[in-house]
Amino acid sequence: DALVDNPCADIFVVEASSFQLEAVSTFDPNIAVLLNVSPCHLDHHKDYRSYIDAKLNITNFQSLNHHFVYLADSPFLKKINKNKICKCISFSLTNINSDYIYYDDYIYCNSTKLMKIKKEIKQFPHKIYNYMAVCAVLKILGFNGNKINKALRGFKEVRYRLERVAANIINDAKSTNCSSTQAALLGLDNVLLICGGYDRGIDITLSKNALDKIISVYAYGASRDKIKAFMDMHNIECHTYERLNQAFDDAYNNLSTERVLLYSPMFASFDQYEGYTQRAEEFERIIKSVGNHL
Repeated sequence: DALVDNPCADIFVVEASSFQLEAVSTFDPNIAVLLNVSPCHLDHHKDYRSYIDAKLNITNFQSLNHHFVYLADSPFLKKINKNKICKCISFSLTNINSDYIYYDDYIYCNSTKLMKIKKEIKQFPHKIYNYMAVCAVLKILGFNGNKINKALRGFKEVRYRLERVAANIINDAKSTNCSSTQAALLGLDNVLLICGGYDRGIDITLSKNALDKIISVYAYGASRDKIKAFMDMHNIECHTYERLNQAFDDAYNNLSTERVLLYSPMFASFDQYEGYTQRAEEFERIIKSVGNHL
């Protein structure tokens, strides 16, 4: 529909899900970007390998003069450039041989300083990855360093992804898997975590570094017992509730200026909501109801 409705457009930006990509056999984007690979949608894909294979279809049919921008820090992507005919461009926080690296507050492109990362961005490593990927795409499109800096300085964050709604309350309702919740935790300290939702049958996986950030967990919804079992196994205090507002009430009562209340569900929303936007809006309403005390 976009192609038909916008015949004069020069560039189309398409977010392709693993559900779409698993069925393609000729998809050849001019520029493909793969930001991460972590367990997800295993209620649909038969196993993790099938999910990875579906995501890799974003590049599997690219031709000689097209580009693939990928995360070199992923164990599933480290050697992917060896069997590609397209032009592969890597970005990394750890591998200095990558095309784009982050060092001492700056993103570098092939050893050339490209842009400085602001404090509120570098707090979260996954955001640095996103900025490196965007820098790579803009360079491919012919943007110079000045234009790249201008474009990214004017970027407005996505709603409900690590959105700070009060001094120490964060609405991360867009989180639907362990990977996104872990990314949020790694950028914070002294966290009261509210999470829960629809269980797609995925095992909970959070690194020790992420778990060390948590003071206590307030789990709600269909996955609450599963979350509690995981947290109990790691000796983290966890309380369970039927609804989000109940979890918030207890978490808020334990909030202090030294702590952060993070709503990062870690699961899909479909047990109680039509989508993540609906649960994000409910969280906003709950926040407004206690606004005078924030």
